[in-house]
Amino acid sequence: LVGRQAQFLQKTKLGAEFKVSDYSDAAKVSERQARRDLAELEKIGLVERHGKGPATSYRRNSRPPGRSIRPNPAKSGQGKS
Repeated sequence: LVGRQAQFLQKTKLGAEFKVSDYSDAAKVSERQARRDLAELEKIGLVERHGKGPATSYRRNSRPPGRSIRPNPAKSGQGKS
């Protein structure tokens, strides 16, 4: 996970429902980047996607077994330069 994903998940209650624009605003990223981030979170089971197109919403899941929601320094851009 990148830092913005971990921060959003830590601030979002389990079962909370949100839209791409909510994540985009909170993470201060474009909606396009927000969709990529949310697709990654969905792939690892931390969020569930509901609906299609403009009606798409996401729901925060509990942490899957064996997964951490700590940011990965290698992905966050905060590692070595």
